[in-house]
Amino acid sequence: MSLHTKSIPELIAYMEDGNSLVSTFGDAGVKLKRNKKTTVASFICRVLFAIVFNPIFRMRARKDPEIYQRCKARAINAAAIFFPYRHTGSGIDSSSQNGHIIVINHPTLNDPICAIIYALRSLPDREVIVPVNLPWFEGICKYRQHLLKMGINIVPILTARTLERLGNDPAAAALKTPFETHYMQGLISVMANCGVAVIAQQATRQPYVFMSEDESRGIDIKPTISFVLAAVKRAKAPNYGQIHIVPVGVVPHARATNGINFYRRYILNVGQSLTVEALSAIEYEGVKRPVDYHILIALAALLPPAFHGPPCSSDV
Repeated sequence: MSLHTKSIPELIAYMEDGNSLVSTFGDAGVKLKRNKKTTVASFICRVLFAIVFNPIFRMRARKDPEIYQRCKARAINAAAIFFPYRHTGSGIDSSSQNGHIIVINHPTLNDPICAIIYALRSLPDREVIVPVNLPWFEGICKYRQHLLKMGINIVPILTARTLERLGNDPAAAALKTPFETHYMQGLISVMANCGVAVIAQQATRQPYVFMSEDESRGIDIKPTISFVLAAVKRAKAPNYGQIHIVPVGVVPHARATNGINFYRRYILNVGQSLTVEALSAIEYEGVKRPVDYHILIALAALLPPAFHGPPCSSDV
């Protein structure tokens, strides 16, 4: 069987064994695998995980698997040293016995990490699922099984931007939908168990909430949340309409940054949550994807104007 025809769980196991899927996609894949930003970020994250899941910890865990939950808070606090933040705003309703979907803007690599730490601190007993772009996933998946035992499920996805960087390799393009399906199955399971998902509305890193005038008017925007909610609804997840959507505007430590920034304090502006039922009832005249447009507007309202759109775009 060809590697590229294996199931997604088999490909994840292949990467967990230390193999690279990205580098099998021709010269473009090899070049992407060696990309400095990704390799440096992955290396430092592996160092962090190596500290948390050190040999003594692993030896103790073999005898007492419950150590993962007992050490969870300590591990989260250790991660927060490398990725510090402060949060403002509404906060998460920890008393709600329904799932939560945290939706962030995504200008740098720190954003999802800070959001994950915030989610784990706010809802320490809930499972968290996070989609991770394939090149970065490869760099940290060695520790995936340990993270799973702490209730953190990282799953690989292939973004449109990564496919472009892979030269739209047919083998890579053929895996995009299976990766998305696998992630959606995991998210549905997490929502059914009242867990938490962290999602970037724009699906990839970009400096602004609205990248063009058309987007600021609700034209040609990514159907990220619409896609997620439709899948959860089709799966008939319990209390689907009461799942909480929580917009979180992430403000980096400096405007001119886009990579990973260790020891730099970010700000998480947490907006008012909406239930899926309430969000689905919102309409905007002439807007094809009102759910996604509303989330973008909510994120913009939680961010300084400099993050709304390029200087030529209208203020939102």
